[in-house]
Amino acid sequence: RLSVKSRGRTVFLSAEEIEYVTAEGNYLNLQVGKESHLIRSTLNGFEARLDPERFVRIHRSTIINVDFVKETHPLFNGDQLVIMKNGKELTLSRNFRENLRDLIESF
Repeated sequence: RLSVKSRGRTVFLSAEEIEYVTAEGNYLNLQVGKESHLIRSTLNGFEARLDPERFVRIHRSTIINVDFVKETHPLFNGDQLVIMKNGKELTLSRNFRENLRDLIESF
């Protein structure tokens, strides 16, 4: 479980509930179902708190929970489009493509 200070309150989240995390300046946006929580943290620091068998970085500013991935589509220059189960489209950078492939193949 993670305790997250968000909008003046402390929210307790199960890491498995987090669909994806995006960096927004000095903050992180945690998407949990229909809710989002803005916290002040670094992506590297937050990534260290997550299960590496479930979470993977797909871009320099994005971490996803592979349990919520619906499909991927190729883009140009080796990038891919990751479509989450909630319909959100995220970019998989070619520099992080092997991270996702390795994690999915380990299932």
